[in-house]
Amino acid sequence: MITTAIERWAEKASDWFDQYHQAPEAQRDWETWQAPYRQGVIAGVDLLRGTSVFEVGCGAGPNLRLLQQARPHLQLGGSEPATHPRLWASEHLGLSIRSGTLPATLPGAEWDVMLSCYVMAYTNKEDVQSVLERCPTRGLILMEPEAAKAPDFIHDDQAQDGKWGHPHTHWNYREMLRDTGWHLWWVWPLPWQNCAMAPTSILIATREETPNHGRNTGNGSA
Repeated sequence: MITTAIERWAEKASDWFDQYHQAPEAQRDWETWQAPYRQGVIAGVDLLRGTSVFEVGCGAGPNLRLLQQARPHLQLGGSEPATHPRLWASEHLGLSIRSGTLPATLPGAEWDVMLSCYVMAYTNKEDVQSVLERCPTRGLILMEPEAAKAPDFIHDDQAQDGKWGHPHTHWNYREMLRDTGWHLWWVWPLPWQNCAMAPTSILIATREETPNHGRNTGNGSA
């Protein structure tokens, strides 16, 4: 049922997707860089002691803008499939944002941390597993809607503005991270009112079995 709904959405949403990512919307996305729920990204990078961060599906670049302002020593990069936000991010960040989608476009092994903010929610389970298995970075930050057990699929046929709505899939990231060789260090559940879409957690994971900075999962707890 999930696959059918995603395919149905994909067939009908192409025009909506193009309109959504026009320059005015890219600018609105860019201006959300100080939203409270993004602050956990800084804490995650600090916890992982990262010196470089690559964000997949970075949109117009609000997370990268935040990191650029808060941690100017970081090497930053990203990818984005939609043209307008990618060009906006490249111009305003002074970075060369790559064009590409998951699971094909991943950071190289030279990057410390991969960041995904509400990108896995639009990705099928097989591709999410492929990303987690193949990601070569030593650290991972996911800001994604979670499912405690089975995937929870949310779909709104008509968005409030009359355009076709996004499908949101809540995967069980704690289980998927474990099954793909990641060790979960920290989880911050984000309050509904602090997150733009669905109830979301920031999950910090590493390929290292024993972290150097303590371990707290869920509230942070797992």
